[in-house]
Amino acid sequence: MGTEEKLVVIAGASGLIGGHLIIALLAQEDLKVLSLVRRHSGLEHKRLSEHIVDFADTASFPAVEKPRAVFCCLGSTMKKAGSREAFRQIDHQFPLNLATWAARHGAEQFHLVSAMGADPSSGIFYNQIKGETERDIAQLPLPTAVFYRPSLLLGQRDEKRTGEKLAQISMPIISPFMLGPLKAYRPIQGKTVASAMLKAFREPVMGKRVLKSDQIQQLSQRP
Repeated sequence: MGTEEKLVVIAGASGLIGGHLIIALLAQEDLKVLSLVRRHSGLEHKRLSEHIVDFADTASFPAVEKPRAVFCCLGSTMKKAGSREAFRQIDHQFPLNLATWAARHGAEQFHLVSAMGADPSSGIFYNQIKGETERDIAQLPLPTAVFYRPSLLLGQRDEKRTGEKLAQISMPIISPFMLGPLKAYRPIQGKTVASAMLKAFREPVMGKRVLKSDQIQQLSQRP
């Protein structure tokens, strides 16, 4: 008799981290994966289903029963969003809507890709929004909530980000010299973050916690 498959939900599977994470989740034979998308991805797998949603409208979300975990890899940049209002909607309201839906449907875990420097009182708008998102999700009745704050992300993206491309070339050279407190600022591979998320899912800790970039790196390397 086979093991019963556990349901996990992912949003943002088309992004750098989400793309690695959905592959890692589908490699777990005991998991059934539901991907919330704005349009069908074309990805096919016997344990994958996709549901088209409008992240601004929770009424478009599917009815599910007690998912084991919900992974939120949604996010944008100020340039791509086009305005502060649009950025706030994508990086705050969309994840909060998802987390509210997850809590309502009895999700055991919620995992959010945030950003280094997330702080609701930050003078930097990007960090302020990320911090507000963490703060508001932490107030929801979720048994386990993990916030990942990676440093500069390395990896192949579909979109062109010139500044990040230049940093990806230079930072691997500089990284070995970033010691002590600077170690937390070393760039990190998107695949590494996804690996850490899978490990945190497999070894859940009750309550809310933040994993900074160096802690994400360490967790991904654990056997």
